[in-house]
Amino acid sequence: MLMTAAVFAAERPNVVFILADDLGYGDLGCMGCRDIATPNIDRIAKEGVIMTDFYSNAPVCTPTRAGFMLGRWQQRVGIEFAFGYQVEQMKKVKGEWVPEPDMHGLGLPLGEVTVADRMREAGYVTGAFGKWHLGFKDEYNPVKRGFDEFFGELLGHVDYYRHRYYDGTVGIRDGLKEVDLKGRYFTDLVNERAAAFVKKHAGGEKPFFLYVPHLAVHAPFQAPDAPETPMVTKESMLKGSRAIYKAMLERVDAGVGMILKELEAAGVADKTLVVFSSDNGGERWASNAPLFHHKATLWEGGDSGAVSDAVAGED
Repeated sequence: MLMTAAVFAAERPNVVFILADDLGYGDLGCMGCRDIATPNIDRIAKEGVIMTDFYSNAPVCTPTRAGFMLGRWQQRVGIEFAFGYQVEQMKKVKGEWVPEPDMHGLGLPLGEVTVADRMREAGYVTGAFGKWHLGFKDEYNPVKRGFDEFFGELLGHVDYYRHRYYDGTVGIRDGLKEVDLKGRYFTDLVNERAAAFVKKHAGGEKPFFLYVPHLAVHAPFQAPDAPETPMVTKESMLKGSRAIYKAMLERVDAGVGMILKELEAAGVADKTLVVFSSDNGGERWASNAPLFHHKATLWEGGDSGAVSDAVAGED
């Protein structure tokens, strides 16, 4: 996995964009972390480029995702806050916020063209696996916004084992279909589907665009391999520990390794651009060192976004 000329010479390289949620700037081995093991992400950094002075376009989830999907400032489409119950009861019309009585009513404006739309127009197979957070209704679903395949959750967060918002709303979808996979750790499901997408499409007639926006390491703080963990509630939402955060991040790293393994097995590593980033800075249990402050602030520790960018290739 090196920054080779081969990928730049390729007419249409595959593209893999992996997005962690609320990852601390200092929580990767390649960024100096010593208590969390991230060998696969570190490998991308070692063999590619680390972007240490690069910032996300917002210090919270939804605006950052809107910016990536559209390539435009989120304010241009009225998305200035992370979608949640309070925000979703208001809708921006002609520059003014007006009541939106339908819960989960907001989404990425339907008239906007997404990066997935553009990639599909260019002949790419497109897939998204993980946290969407750009609209709950079917018309906002990724399969309606340029993605051929989608598996994941539509909300800002869900219980990692029961895949429900703390009010009971079922957030998980396979395409447009609501699915019940209770008991399976959400990060594991995302890792499996993302790796399977690469295996299915690598080496095919069409190049692929894979978007993997993880829910981890966003709250609720629930460790992998612990299905007995109580259902998340509004009161327990932010309870956790550095040890749980560590286990959550290491499971994300394992998924990165699964994707890299499939790229190499298919012989397309040198034709694939791989980017790993965070949507914003870390919150509690995270470390944004040596930057100041955290998620939701405009200090460097709040909107530090990209951490490593690489081209997968062969020596």
